[in-house]
Amino acid sequence: ILKDEYSLLGTRCQRKFDIAIVDEVDSMLIDDNSKICRLSSKIPAIDELKVLLTVIWQELNRTYEKIVRINEKIYCITVPFQMNDNNEIILLKPEKTDENGNVIDTDDENDFQEINDPYEFIENHLKNYTENYLLKPNEKNQCLLNIPKHLTSFVKEQLNKWILSAWQAKHFYHENIDYLIIN
Repeated sequence: ILKDEYSLLGTRCQRKFDIAIVDEVDSMLIDDNSKICRLSSKIPAIDELKVLLTVIWQELNRTYEKIVRINEKIYCITVPFQMNDNNEIILLKPEKTDENGNVIDTDDENDFQEINDPYEFIENHLKNYTENYLLKPNEKNQCLLNIPKHLTSFVKEQLNKWILSAWQAKHFYHENIDYLIIN
C-alpha cells in the first residue's frame, strides 16, 4: 500500500484489496522525504559500556582542542605555544635541569606534530588510547576500564564505529535538531 499510494510506484497494478497485513510499523517512521528512521532501542549490556563511550567522547574533545591550523597547515600541539614575528611556532615548555644546572632535553615528538587529516589523526589516537591504555592489562593484569569478558570482542568490533559516531556528533549533528536525548 505504501509503495503504491504513498510512493506512487504502481506496485498493486490497480488490484483491489479488503484487508492489509501491516508488520513492523511500530519500529519504523516514514517522513515526507521517504526516508526511513528506525526508532532506537536499548542494546543489552550498554550500561557496562557507558564509561568507555564517555571516555572516548572526552578524549576526542580533549585531543581536538589541541589541533590548530597555522599558515594552511594543521598541527596537534600539546604544550603551550606562541607565534614569533616570522610566523614560526615557539613551544613554551619550561626547561628542566639536572642537579648541576644542565638543561635536560625533554623534547617529545608528541608535543608538536604536523597532521594531514584531523579525523584520521584523532581516530588513530583514540584507537591507540583505548586499546593500549584503557583496555590493556597492566603488570597486575588489571585494565584501567573494566569491560566484561563477554563484551570485549564486541568493543573491538565497534570501536571504529563509536569513534566515527563521536566525530560526527561533534562536527555534524546538533542536539534537538538532528537528534534528541530522552531518558
